[in-house]
Amino acid sequence: FLRGLKTLKKIKGLDAVFIGRPAATKRPAIDRTYDYGLTVLMKNMKVHEAYQKHALHKRFLEKFFSCWIKVVIYDHQA
Repeated sequence: FLRGLKTLKKIKGLDAVFIGRPAATKRPAIDRTYDYGLTVLMKNMKVHEAYQKHALHKRFLEKFFSCWIKVVIYDHQA
């Protein structure tokens, strides 16, 4: 799974890709109900749309869809 996440870094046009496990912080507000976090920074919606359609992204979804119970996505614009 981690290797699959790392393939997403190869998608051209992304500003940054961060992959990590939950931090060892112990506060009530922290959500630790996940195994891996993926943060992808993109310049604009055009890049976002290309990312969604990219073969590597689609391959990751197809291969690992059965590995998760829940996916949480936070899309936001700055």
